[in-house]
This record gives sequence, C-alpha cells and structure tokens, in this order.
Amino acid sequence: MSIKSEDIAQVASIFGLSDPAAVIESINKMPPERKHILARECFQMTRSLFASALVAPIDETFEAIGGTLEKLIFEKIYAASQRLLEDPVEWQAKLDALREIDLFADTSTFDLMNVAADMEEMFFKKDEAFLTQDEPVKGVYLLKDKARVFLRGVEKPVVIRNGIFGEEACVMEVEAASATVKTSQEGLAFYIPRKKFLLHTKNIPGLQEKVFQIVVDRAKFEQEVAQKEKALAEEQRQLTQEVLDHIGQGSFSINQAGEIGNFSKVAKDYLNRRELAGAPFADIAFRKNRKALREYYRALNMLFGGNEFDPEVILSMLPDEVTINKRIFKLFYFFVQDSKGYVMSVFVRMEEVTLERKLAAKEEQNRRIHEKMQQNIGGFMTMLDNINNSNNLIEQFAEEYIDTEKQPDSDHIGALMRNLHGSKGLSGQFEIESLKDVLHELEDCLRGIDQNGIMIYIDRFNNLLMKLQAEYMHAVSFKENLGEKIVEILEGVSFTQTEYLEMKQAVIEGDFQSLRPLVLSKTNVPPSKIIENWETDIHRLAESLDKAIDLKLETQEGLFIPKELAQTLNVELGHLYRNCVDHGIESKSRRQELGKNEIGSITVKVYQKVQTLVLVIKDDGAGMDTEKIVEIARNNPNLSQKLVSHYVDTGKFWKILFLPGFSAAGKVTKLSGRGVGLDAVQAAIRNLGGNIVMASEPGKGSVFFIEIPLSLL
Repeated sequence: MSIKSEDIAQVASIFGLSDPAAVIESINKMPPERKHILARECFQMTRSLFASALVAPIDETFEAIGGTLEKLIFEKIYAASQRLLEDPVEWQAKLDALREIDLFADTSTFDLMNVAADMEEMFFKKDEAFLTQDEPVKGVYLLKDKARVFLRGVEKPVVIRNGIFGEEACVMEVEAASATVKTSQEGLAFYIPRKKFLLHTKNIPGLQEKVFQIVVDRAKFEQEVAQKEKALAEEQRQLTQEVLDHIGQGSFSINQAGEIGNFSKVAKDYLNRRELAGAPFADIAFRKNRKALREYYRALNMLFGGNEFDPEVILSMLPDEVTINKRIFKLFYFFVQDSKGYVMSVFVRMEEVTLERKLAAKEEQNRRIHEKMQQNIGGFMTMLDNINNSNNLIEQFAEEYIDTEKQPDSDHIGALMRNLHGSKGLSGQFEIESLKDVLHELEDCLRGIDQNGIMIYIDRFNNLLMKLQAEYMHAVSFKENLGEKIVEILEGVSFTQTEYLEMKQAVIEGDFQSLRPLVLSKTNVPPSKIIENWETDIHRLAESLDKAIDLKLETQEGLFIPKELAQTLNVELGHLYRNCVDHGIESKSRRQELGKNEIGSITVKVYQKVQTLVLVIKDDGAGMDTEKIVEIARNNPNLSQKLVSHYVDTGKFWKILFLPGFSAAGKVTKLSGRGVGLDAVQAAIRNLGGNIVMASEPGKGSVFFIEIPLSLL
C-alpha cells in the first residue's frame, strides 16, 4: 500500500510550523470538530504508511483491521463522547446505575455508554410483576432496587435481589420466563430489548461469559431452594397432621389461597364435608356473608404477602365466629413463620358454642318475658287464661275427632283456628316464641286436616298437643316464680287509706251513689290498656318484613273503660293490627318509590259517643286492591260465591275480607295465609254486641270503625 501525495501535503500543512510547541498550541486552539478531522487524517496517513511496509497479502488484512478501528474510534467512540457532552448529568446517572449492577462493575465507560444508549426507562409500581413464569421474555430488566423471584409451587420468594432479570431466557434462546419476578417497592428500572442485549454480550469483552456464569449459579441456587422448601413443606405437613390427629379438636390449616390443607377428624364433622383437602374454607363458612368473605381474603393476602405487616394484627381482622348448619363455632387463629419471618401457614381451631349460646339466648328471652309480665300482669294472666282455653279446646277436639278418627267439619276447624290465632298473637306480645311456634304448627296441622283429611295428621296432632301442654306449663312457671301473694296484689284491686275511709263513711251513711264511682275507678282502666304490648309486637313483625311502622294512640280525655273489655279488645283486635302490618303498609323501599314517608303509621283512636265506645284503627298503607280481592275470592271454593257476588254487586268489597276462610296472602306464613283473622275480629265484636265496618282508598290506606255499646257491659 503506497502513501498518497495529498495525504502528505495535508499533514504537512498542519505541521508546517517548525516549533513543536507552536504546533501543539495550534492544535489545542482548534474546535472539537476540526480536531476530529485532523486526528482522522493522521490515522489514515499512519495506516497507509504502515501498510506500505507490509508484504502482500498481509497488507490487505491490516487494511481491513484499520478500517474497523477507524470506524470504532472515529465514529462509535466519538459518538459516545458527543452524547456524554450533550447531557452529562443524565448520561452519568445511567452509567452510575449500571455500575451498581455486579454484571457491569468492571465494564469500560465506552461499553457502558453503548449499553445505556439502548436502555429504555420504565416505572414500576410496588408488587408489580414485570416477568411472569412461562410467559414470553422480550428483553432484560436492570433494577437498582430489589425484586422478589417466585417459582411455581413455592409460596415464598426463592430469592430477593437487584441486578439483571430475564437474561437467562435471552442468552439460552428460551422464549418464556423460568420464574415470576415482582418489585418490592415502586421505582425506576431499565429495559433492553432481547436482540440489542445479545449484541452487547458479544461486543463487550467477557460479558457473555459473565452472563452464562450468572445463569448457571442462579439455576443451581433456585433448584436448591425449591428442593429445601419442598422438603420442609412435606416435613411440616406430616408433623401438622400428626398433631391434628391427636388433639381431638376441630382444627385445620389453610394456605395462601385460603384452601384447607391438613385437618383433624373432628373438623370434618364440624364443617360437614366428606372431603376437606383443597376446599376453600371461606366458601364453607362465609358464603352467605359477602362482607366476611372480603375481609377474610383481604387478611389472607396481607398475611401471606410478606412480613410487611404484623401477623397478630392481621389475624384480629379475621371473623371470630361462624354458624354452619345451625351450629355456632368460635374461631381461633394461629400462624407458623419461617426463619425470615414469612408466614408459612395459618391454623384454625374451632370451638363449638351452640349450647352455650342457646342457653344464653333462652335466659335472655326468659328475662324479657319476666319483665313484660311484671309490667302487665293483667295482660299476662289473660294470655294464660286464653292459652288454657285453647288447650282445653284442642283436647276436646282430640277426644271427639283424633281419637275416633272422625273427619271434623270446616266450620269447627275454622272456629278452633280463630281461637289459636288469637292465642298466638297474645303469646307474641309477651315474646314467648316457643309457645307461639307450637300454636303456629297447630294452625298448619288443622289446615291440613281440613284440606287433606284427618288420617295422615293424627300422630303429628298428638305430638303438638303434648308440646302445647308443656309450653303452657312453662308460661305458667313465670307467674309461679312471682309467688301467689304478689300475683294477687298485682292482679287485684287495692285502695289507699284515704279511699278506704271515704268508702267506709259512704257505707255508714248509706250514700251508695258516691260509693259507685270509687269502686268503678278501680275496675275501669284507661284506653291505653287496649293497645298494651301492641307496639313491641308491631315493631318486631315489621322488622321481619323490611318495614318501619309507628303506632299512635289518640283518646278522649278522662275516658275509662271496663277492665275486662280492654283485655278482650287487646286480644281480639290483634288480628287487625297484624293485618295492617302484613297487608296494609308497604315496605320501606316501596314507600320511597311512592314518595311516602319511609315509616308507616297505624293510628288508634278511642272515644265515647253517648253509651257507645268507638274505636277507629287506621293505617296509611296501600289500601284495598278490590280487583285482586275479588279474583282471590272467586278462586276460593271454600267461600260462599253467592255472598261474594252480593258484596261485589253492592260495592261492599270490604265485606269479602271478613268472610271465614278468606286470605289475601299469596302463601302461608307465620303471620298470615290461613284465612283466620278479620272474621275472628268480627265474631268477637258481635259477641260484645258491637259492629265493625271498613273503608279503604287505594294508595292512601284503610280504616276500621268499631262501635261497642257500653250499656250492655
């Protein structure tokens, strides 16, 4: 290769000065671009000069090497320098970040600049997965902050580190990731596409060997960790099962997914499952409680999500009680941690408290009954008399029909059901639920006898009769606990000393006219006694129907009525207020849709007109749906269709409601549906010599007018 004359002339012009110091000074004064051109010209001249001294074909090889060096020095290295010059702070930050990664610790600045030129900045949130096991790897990620590496089948991270991730798939030419990698905290990361990363590993001296060594070392480590974790898990499982098999309690373990692992034999009984292994405990225990389900899985995620939270605090968030198949269990939680403080498993111990809770509930119920009895001993005694009468009627029915297997007529059954319905209402006022339930079952049984015949109900009827007698004796025991003397005082008539002296003087003087009001004042009671205990019963029934109802009483000032009349009306009019609760007043949501006050109202007015006691019972509910009532009546074969037609023709639709056997309920419930109710009210009012009528306006409500002559009492 020969030296070109133009190259010599160009270099000669640069170094034309005879003083070497002047030459250096002249070069230093040149701008960077001119220096770059000068250096390249000198390199080309030196390359040509040296090549001319070589023997062919070695000079050709040198020429190729020289071209490569020229491109490397005057293009790539110069370009890297220019990039660093443009934004030294940004590029220096990238270089510092790369040097903190062991893989690039001793890499030249030039090589790092080339790597940095291909990096893309990415921001990750905490716990974000940037590599997912078995999913494609498109490049490598460089992280200054630590990340967690997970293997399938191992609950805890096998390693927590920073550095490079995804390099294994790239250098081994594998498509998918061998592990899942998640960030430990939010922060910045660098991403290099697969092809560019592989190019750097080939171009940077020693980098490819380093990457291969890292891949081998990590594979060995992860395999060892996985084997240790698997062996430890199996050892823990066997030990746990041995413990559970011997403690004789309802205990089991749950994993990160909330699935049951080890379990005791008692746990199978408690959870009522043939197979427990792998079953989600929450689906068994809390499937009907969405809030409990959410809290349970939220706590589990926190508990197994690393040792960032205090496990004791998290366990306190879990539900501590559950009801499964009507059995109540208290739940106690424990956890096991590994040497790093990570929760490995959670154990649940179940303790049945069903009997304890039932006894506590029974004691609380008895306390409420006792309290209500003391507040209204007269009403309680009336209820006992009523239940006793019902019991006698049931016994008579048993002797006449059950024992003889004779089918009773519908009228007899209807009368008995009306009696039971009234007794049930009274027992509900005093919250004697067990007695109320027996009366309810007897109503069902009588209804079945009327519809399906007596033969298939004989055993059931006899059992219910025995239960009724037992519940009646239980109710009587509340009165006996007070003592006979106290009952007599509470139930009887008492006078103050002043009242007694006035009565004595009136007797001595023969002034029986003044004696009469004194005696009557003790045997008459205010109208409020009519609705005694109604409010509690109304609120309880309304709550069961998603309704809210207020009871209001308006009375004539100074009005008193016979005690016996008040007690009778208290019992018999119970059908009316229950009718208002069940059929009249709408649910809270429906009232909101209609623009009504969410809380419905039942108003009772009591006043005297001449010698007549007048009661007005009104609700602000939906009113009477005449078309529906007529349709139901037409389809009821037990009703007199002649009477139905007469009431329809005369426009007295409300009278259909008072026909024996009529019910507007779509199905039989504890509250209605048996055709016993308003006809019982009408019969009771007529027995008192009174009368009852009804008026209704759609959307506005219904009102019942009752008149009872006081002169006949």
